[in-house]
Amino acid sequence: MCRWLAYSGAPIFLDEVLFRTEHSLIDQSIRALDPHQTTNGDGFGLGWYSNRDVPGLYRDIRPAWNDKNLQALAAQIESPMFLAHVRATTGSPVQRTNCHPFGHDRWLFVHNGLINDYDKLRRDLTIAIAPQMTLGISDGESLYAVRYSTEGDSRSLFHSVSRDATMEIAPDAGRFSRNARAIVSEPLNDLEAEWLAVPEASYLTITRGKITCESFAPIAP
Repeated sequence: MCRWLAYSGAPIFLDEVLFRTEHSLIDQSIRALDPHQTTNGDGFGLGWYSNRDVPGLYRDIRPAWNDKNLQALAAQIESPMFLAHVRATTGSPVQRTNCHPFGHDRWLFVHNGLINDYDKLRRDLTIAIAPQMTLGISDGESLYAVRYSTEGDSRSLFHSVSRDATMEIAPDAGRFSRNARAIVSEPLNDLEAEWLAVPEASYLTITRGKITCESFAPIAP
């Protein structure tokens, strides 16, 4: 399974959580706690918000731990909101367009896990995607693109928790400011009291540092 991180709060340099914590995302790319996939070396990506209307995006197919440009950029980019992702492919090719985050307009999206029987669904999903969206060919981005194409940005994009994912909330922990929050695949340190587990089949909304957690119950087609 892929590993990922989302941050919202006072601006910090990206390397604070990508490289400089005990179990940083880059450490997770080599030594993930997930027993099914300890290495996530099939590409990586960053998406961050700053002073522009649309977020910045940097993705590559090399392993995150082996990219000096990533380390240099993370030490210079300061952002109040960003996503980072290290990829372990579930079958789609290792190419830049398949690396997360996926971006369109002001939206960013990351996905962990897989969509069952995607090979049978892919044609119908592709037909439903708006022509202006530029995508790769992986399952998660196709589902995201269909949602955006059918509903635009007038509604919140969905956030699902895969069955075997462990996601955490960090309250006022470690390097973060009082209202900062980080949602991660695996805790960034071993201080269990600083992390709260997100229940299975739920989704989170963060507004000005406040987190709400609700059940995720998709409506059958």
